Amino acid sequence: MLHSAFSTVWLMGRKVQSKGQGTLLVHATLALSVAGGIAIGVVGASGPSGGSTFAPKSTTTLSPSSQFSHYTCHGSQRTLLNNSNAEMVENGGRPRYFTTSGKAYCVTYIQTYHWNNGKGAIPGSLSLRRIHGPAGLPSVVGPFNAKTSSGQNNAPNVNWYVDVPTSPPVIIDGIYTCNDSQPSTWSSNKATNGAGFCIIYGDPAIPPPPVKKH
Repeated sequence: MLHSAFSTVWLMGRKVQSKGQGTLLVHATLALSVAGGIAIGVVGASGPSGGSTFAPKSTTTLSPSSQFSHYTCHGSQRTLLNNSNAEMVENGGRPRYFTTSGKAYCVTYIQTYHWNNGKGAIPGSLSLRRIHGPAGLPSVVGPFNAKTSSGQNNAPNVNWYVDVPTSPPVIIDGIYTCNDSQPSTWSSNKATNGAGFCIIYGDPAIPPPPVKKH
């Protein structure tokens, strides 16, 4: 069963704002703006020219290399992915992929949406999987056990979300997919080309200053 677009936006209206050294979660009744030029497709879907977009290759979890071990998180929070929209939704979302556009970020927040005909879903886990990027970064970020919040009309367990630990920072750089452990209730629609709704925030990851040679 499809769910009204207005309710979808309201339920996905959860915004994160930086505040001092911590993170403040703010429930908003306004729609989140979609990040322009960052979200780029659905794994296994047809591309703009009719060809298939690439799917993630099998990967092995790696330990972060020394190249990224001394990065720090600093600067204004960025929306790395937000494909929520004002259309009606249905179950069966697929992983959505996105790019960091050649920049490194500390992941701070991941959220997916499970309207599931107003019943929500018992929370599972959320993760990111690296498709392409610098060697040495983990191929899988997470999985993290999700928390939930209610939505419109007190529909339970609709928003699944994770406040990603920042100590040590979780750094991503490259092309990734947003993954949900329960695609059978993960909300999607035609506007997302079947991709599950996903919101990801991150802070810029800053490399250490170069070592001065004496």
